[in-house]
Amino acid sequence: ACRAAVDMDRFRPHHVERLVADLADGLRAFHAAALTHGDLNPANVVFVGDRADRPSCSPLANDGFRAVLIDPSVSSDTAVPAGPWTEHGTPGYRRLPRDRSDTWGHDWRSDLYGATATIWFAVTGEAPPEGRRLAQAIDAAPPHWATALGTGVGVGPAPVADSSGQWADAMLEALDVDIRAVEAA
Repeated sequence: ACRAAVDMDRFRPHHVERLVADLADGLRAFHAAALTHGDLNPANVVFVGDRADRPSCSPLANDGFRAVLIDPSVSSDTAVPAGPWTEHGTPGYRRLPRDRSDTWGHDWRSDLYGATATIWFAVTGEAPPEGRRLAQAIDAAPPHWATALGTGVGVGPAPVADSSGQWADAMLEALDVDIRAVEAA
């Protein structure tokens, strides 16, 4: 759904702001219930407007759209699998483990990673790079984006956000810097 909107070049800064706010709201609800979405990526985001009976892949279908998370692979936030780390989620939208003891992919931080990767896609039209290439891309980003992206993926100058609200604040601050620059030009 989200992927189709980007393919049509439909994401504008105010749409990305709405998407950040809605992803944060959805994650706040999951995490308050001690659950994780588990597979947050552009295909698992739909847009609804005044006609909630007709979800759309385009945020322009209604300027009053809301992004809604769908198709979760819900798991308990406290459930950590026994044995070796197992990959789950969509490639490019999940954090790769650093080693076999790494359980980061199984808690709320994995949802922040997926949300950050989804915003990356909304802004660039591409899935974020993985591994070292992601760290290099974040290092090369403008400082306000390096900080914002780092809060969601655990790479760069900022620590991982403590909550979806803190993540959203960092993302919205970065968007605000860009919007002000465009308005000033």
